[in-house]
Amino acid sequence: MKNNDPVKYVVIVFLSIGILFSVLALFFYKKQSDFVETAIKTTGKVVNLQVSRKGSKAPIVEYFDKNQQQHFYYHNVYSRPSSYSVGDEVELYYSPINFEDAQLSQDYFLILIFGFLGIIFIIVSVICIKVFWWPSK
Repeated sequence: MKNNDPVKYVVIVFLSIGILFSVLALFFYKKQSDFVETAIKTTGKVVNLQVSRKGSKAPIVEYFDKNQQQHFYYHNVYSRPSSYSVGDEVELYYSPINFEDAQLSQDYFLILIFGFLGIIFIIVSVICIKVFWWPSK
């Protein structure tokens, strides 16, 4: 491959994006696991579903803190069909310092998206490097 070959730059960009997405997946995983380590686990109940303009739905979860005060968690991941129904019981974690700071126990959406895309970009980059830089003789 020549030094000024545009494929070289595309491969470098793909590899950079793959590494960036993988690092973001690790960052979100670390952030979530740190939160879960210090948070209080409780059970909440889906009391309503927020509906987006496109018809996707996200749950609104009612939960009670350790002082039995009512709080609501508005999930930010919408899906169609909805992953939840009104009345479903869900596990969630809330901060012992700020009871309004909560997240669902299985909220791995960003981790999975960035991890999957990172792996795909890295694999494509490695294949291109193998094909274009070190072709078999």
